[in-house]
Amino acid sequence: TGDRDYSVPLHSFTEHTEPDNSLQLQSNSVAADESRDRCVLCGINFEMFFDQEDGEWKYKNCVEKSVWSDDDNDTNDMLVHVTCWKGLGCPEFLTQDQILHATS
Repeated sequence: TGDRDYSVPLHSFTEHTEPDNSLQLQSNSVAADESRDRCVLCGINFEMFFDQEDGEWKYKNCVEKSVWSDDDNDTNDMLVHVTCWKGLGCPEFLTQDQILHATS
């Protein structure tokens, strides 16, 4: 007669964990390129892994971003760590003054 079950399953109170960042970083990958093996923001080499699905070596935690060049009013595509890019606030494009270790 009007008795309702307000119980909550025990699994609702289990500890919440963050998703595995290693999988997320691996999904942000770019085909390995020996001429562009370092992040232009921090200068550290990219970590490589072999992508079984694509059958090629890739850089983990890597994304290609456009870098605005004041010299010729154009952009150049450069590789950066996703974590470095996020540290800058995820800008749509980068500027030359943000590039610490520009490659020649």
